[in-house]
Amino acid sequence: MNDLIKKLSLLVTVFCMLTLGSIPAMADTLLKLWTGAPGSTHYTILTTMANAAQAAHPDLRFEVSAGKPATRTTLAVAKGDVQFCFMVPDITAWLKEGKRMFKPVKNHAKLASNLRAAFMYRGGYMQFVAYADSGIKSFSDLRGKKLFIGPKRAALNNIFRRMLQSATGMKAGVDYKTVALDWRSGQQAFQDNQVDFTMTSDLLPSATIQQFTIGNKIRIIGVSDDDFAKPDVKKLFTSYSRSEEFIPADIYGKNQANRAPTRTIGFWAGVGVNKNVPDEVVYKVVKAFWENIGSMRQAVAWASAIKREDVFTGLDVPLHPGAARYYREVGMNPPM
Repeated sequence: MNDLIKKLSLLVTVFCMLTLGSIPAMADTLLKLWTGAPGSTHYTILTTMANAAQAAHPDLRFEVSAGKPATRTTLAVAKGDVQFCFMVPDITAWLKEGKRMFKPVKNHAKLASNLRAAFMYRGGYMQFVAYADSGIKSFSDLRGKKLFIGPKRAALNNIFRRMLQSATGMKAGVDYKTVALDWRSGQQAFQDNQVDFTMTSDLLPSATIQQFTIGNKIRIIGVSDDDFAKPDVKKLFTSYSRSEEFIPADIYGKNQANRAPTRTIGFWAGVGVNKNVPDEVVYKVVKAFWENIGSMRQAVAWASAIKREDVFTGLDVPLHPGAARYYREVGMNPPM
């Protein structure tokens, strides 16, 4: 009998060890998140979301990778390699249709069908920057210059090339040079005077551009009235997720050389989710973000532009059911 009790006790002990040992693995949910360059609008929004969700729900853990172009983040989420990302409507449309950088992608439409949205937000403004002493005052002055316009397959790179060719006839590699770098390295190259011109896509004021103004005068290059009148240029402003916007002449203070507002493209972006992420997880993440958005608004001036009433604007993929649940709870009517 004593031997039997000992054996039963040993079995119970082993069972408890195995069961208890498995609880953390079962309870913890690891979520991979890809976002833009540190300091960017997209980076700040998505890392705020991740931090708020982890603080509210210790069982959720985020593995964040920064500095990724939206083309890569969107494809990674569509494949299921990553659970959350920042995305741009143009890119999701290109993936669905197998256009531009997604032409070589097999089963592109099927992959696009795996995309869901957590929410949309005012993504920012395309901001084109040169140092005031560079002599660059318009797009035509970029002839013969070295430019950083984002990673090679970035959507902004594609849009800018099309804009510059439509406005001036200039082609990359023929009339101007581009450098192939990631966002962080490209912005550093501009600070180190290794390139003559750069761009970003943040809300106003951009923390990246504020860094450029420390000890330097900069100029924001805008789309002129003559360029805007050209049909192929104007077409770039008329996507349902883009709009004509103006950057104030004094948004970057005394070291901004502009004397008048500059015309540029404003656009919407969003938080993308793979459709297989459990509804409960997405519900927790979305709820935590909107319940803690005050901390982001205290930290960065542009965060006041991020509003819950805008979450369906520019939406071009289905809303994730977990996100829809939260919006219904707060009295909103999410699209089906």
